[in-house]
Amino acid sequence: MILRFLLVLTAILLMRVDAMADDKLASVQVKPVKLSMTFKGLRNTKGKILVGLFNSEKGFPKEADAALKRISVTLEERVVPRIEISGLSPGSYAVSALHDENDNQKLDTNWIGIPREGVAASRDAKGSFGPPKYRDAVLEISQDQEIELTFDYM
Repeated sequence: MILRFLLVLTAILLMRVDAMADDKLASVQVKPVKLSMTFKGLRNTKGKILVGLFNSEKGFPKEADAALKRISVTLEERVVPRIEISGLSPGSYAVSALHDENDNQKLDTNWIGIPREGVAASRDAKGSFGPPKYRDAVLEISQDQEIELTFDYM
């Protein structure tokens, strides 16, 4: 009888300790992070900068609809463009950017597909015979981070 009582009491105490551990884990929250971007190498201040933030290689960098976030910024003379994306979960991200000079919301290319407008990617990733790969542009973000993207005109 006493043994049974001790076993039940031990089981209750173990469940309580386990529940307390779960409560502590649930109270640990991931702090959101902010990604700040500045741009250089713009050949003029016509049009807009279109930015896509990707959290996987799916669609990077060409398919804007596959981006986690899409941002458009109108360019102004003598103003260095700056974009901030806050509220991100720490993780892996890649950024693609387009200098949409004629503001038609797409990348203009020549007849063989070479861009006529400026393009940029995080980590200054460049593609060979095509766009850059996600793995070359990916950023591991665990705290607020500031990056600079340089536009390239072919």
